[in-house]
Amino acid sequence: VLDLIESFGVLNKKYPNTHLLIIGDIIDANDTIIPQLKEHALKLGVNENITFTGLVSFTKIPELLNSCQILALTRPNGVFAEAGFPSKLGEYFACRKPIVITRVGDIPAYFVNEEQVILVNPEDIGSIVNGFEKLINDNELCNKICNNGYNWMDANLNYRNMSGKLSEFINK
Repeated sequence: VLDLIESFGVLNKKYPNTHLLIIGDIIDANDTIIPQLKEHALKLGVNENITFTGLVSFTKIPELLNSCQILALTRPNGVFAEAGFPSKLGEYFACRKPIVITRVGDIPAYFVNEEQVILVNPEDIGSIVNGFEKLINDNELCNKICNNGYNWMDANLNYRNMSGKLSEFINK
């Protein structure tokens, strides 16, 4: 999230009408990371252009995601990113929004840059900014990524499609 805020700081200076929505917080109800994130945003001078929702009900997530023009998943390098596939990616694709995502774990094995997503380098603020700028400046690319991402999700994550493939595999 710090990389996202940092890259937004650079982006917002070039595109002052941009706004960043950060949904969620750490799960522990007795602790929060939001004050640290707000402090970081304040140091960068972009605190007025970032909204932190804190923890929200799962029923609000579709509305919040759909209120965005671009969705981002800027995971850092590390064991957690290497070992897992982000479940929120399916939710992002279902919204038919363009996605900026870091090249970590198996992500590059599943997606082609500028086809289903914009792939950026982890922990590389310049790369993340460039990924957002491609989408801000190219509506055609945005539309292509939205459609291709949704189609990838439908073919690979939709339970109706996958249950048939699983049944075929089991019955071989």
